[in-house]
Amino acid sequence: MAKKFNRRSILKTSSLAMAGVSNLSMFSSNIIQGIFNQAMAQQMGILNKKYLFIQQSGAPPRWFFDGALHPDGDKSKFRAAEQVGTRFTGGTRYTDVEYATTEIMGIDMPWLWSFEIPRPGGGSVPMANLATEGMLSIRGADTNNPAHAAAQGLQCRPLGIPHTLNSLTADVSGLPIGAVNLSSSRYQFTSAKGLASVRISNGGNLVSKLMSPFARPSAGSFETDAERLAQSLKNTRGLIDQMAKQRHPGAEIIANSTESAIELISKDFGNLDNVYNNLREKYRGLIQRAIAPGQNLAGITDKPIGATSGRDNTYRYGQDSRVTNADMRSMITNNTNANRMAEHFACAEFCLLNNISSSVTINPGGLRSLNTEGGNNSQGFDEHRMGRMGSLLVNTHYYLALSSCMYELVQRLKAAGMWQDTVMRLDGEFGRCPKNDGTGSDHSSRGNVISLYSGNLRGLSVIGNITSNGGQNRSGTWGYGASNPGIGIINLGHTSSTLAHILGVDSPVTAAESLLRQDGDKLVPAIGTGKII
Repeated sequence: MAKKFNRRSILKTSSLAMAGVSNLSMFSSNIIQGIFNQAMAQQMGILNKKYLFIQQSGAPPRWFFDGALHPDGDKSKFRAAEQVGTRFTGGTRYTDVEYATTEIMGIDMPWLWSFEIPRPGGGSVPMANLATEGMLSIRGADTNNPAHAAAQGLQCRPLGIPHTLNSLTADVSGLPIGAVNLSSSRYQFTSAKGLASVRISNGGNLVSKLMSPFARPSAGSFETDAERLAQSLKNTRGLIDQMAKQRHPGAEIIANSTESAIELISKDFGNLDNVYNNLREKYRGLIQRAIAPGQNLAGITDKPIGATSGRDNTYRYGQDSRVTNADMRSMITNNTNANRMAEHFACAEFCLLNNISSSVTINPGGLRSLNTEGGNNSQGFDEHRMGRMGSLLVNTHYYLALSSCMYELVQRLKAAGMWQDTVMRLDGEFGRCPKNDGTGSDHSSRGNVISLYSGNLRGLSVIGNITSNGGQNRSGTWGYGASNPGIGIINLGHTSSTLAHILGVDSPVTAAESLLRQDGDKLVPAIGTGKII
């Protein structure tokens, strides 16, 4: 009679059962099970799918960045909204805002995309390059809830689906850590295969925190039990092969997957402090150059900003205070930086490129050390009381910094041959509803923008119809969702199915179809470019 094997017998046979193997035992089961997951996924052609969720807690306005308002070029129905501007206007000084665009691949995108973003080692590239690498902007989406906490939860588990969006790649990849969560407060992770996620708190070396189960706590450098784990896997390889042949005839491919697991654990990451610090400093350098004061950004920083007298609440920043800097450009100083952005992108790059996890959620914050009225203030994403003047200036610099980080990670994934099978999702809980007097913006559950980036997409697309005159008693065109032929209002079911379609996995939502279709070797929108209705 054929001998029966299970993970317990494998562990018992391996040297992992020996005393003294630090904390590796807590991961050993996942790693060994991952060998089988990887093998079966490879047979189905869905191996190495990766998902990065860039969550913008607080929901900053998106009309500066990916909330294109007339992407099809038809401006006949566009109505200006007091708060919505992408470029300053005025004479010798800038004293107001307007909605201006630049064209990328036939799409009218917000003015920000006319600028360049820095690259490591010096130099810069057009920010438009980020869009042409593969970008789908879905606007006018209904998130079903305008409350921060509820909307954050729906980003992970829309429409009550049994298994969260974060698990779509984890369940097919079989990588050592199911999912990684960097400080997303309402994060949910439910895997069809019972995988677990790891939450990493902010502060310190995020990579060391993530890899601590593989490292001796007493060692300052990356002195690990990797060699002992690799030997354990080698000792169990014969048992794994026999098990595979009995349960899955012809699945000798699992042996190759075992080799891959051994290679992963044996890989010399070097000193984790150096690894993390180098990655963090790379992204910090990009951010600092993206937001550096003194840049000549046409329509933004090439003239003094702010009325010389009589500043009203369109200059409000924070609560009821107003920006009184003689020239608002002085809000951006050499000390201005982006909260958590470099740290989170550094950890995401480490996880994705080293095949530590296929599902990573990061939560980079806004700009800090902004000089307003001689004080030291931070950017608040929830812009209820943020006048249009300061909002345009600060958000332009913020999105330049975010885009530079995103583009660098895209290039790293491309170089590693992973971009084709990766999706970056940028989502901010819900849309923002601009106030009629230009003094801030409120929540809008039906004005959300969800942007997906992937090498599986063909160039830049913007979909989703919006109304000419915004709902919720707010005038002007700002992204309030309208009906789309054949599907109605875009909802979280459509966006979930679209995300799954790009990743090449089964959709967790059966009641709403993907917004994409296959065209040759790329995916393109199944509906037309978004219009103003």
